[in-house]
Amino acid sequence: KQRRAVSGYVVQEDILPASLTVSEQLELHAQLRMLTSVSFADKKERAREVVMQLGLSSISDVTIGNDMQRGISGGEKRRVSIA
Repeated sequence: KQRRAVSGYVVQEDILPASLTVSEQLELHAQLRMLTSVSFADKKERAREVVMQLGLSSISDVTIGNDMQRGISGGEKRRVSIA
């Protein structure tokens, strides 16, 4: 149980919404994964902390993109999906 709280399964192919920015994706992820008792502001702050911890600050407002729409690099996508 304890490992489950700090780890997660990451699929080989990144499945991320191409039209969202890095910040928007992490905020959405926080909204879906964190307890409902945690305030919206706290979830948003946690998403900002994760952006900084993963070294994504410089691209936080860049769209993720896909094969058809230019966005962040493959390594950056991997870090976003791990978050």
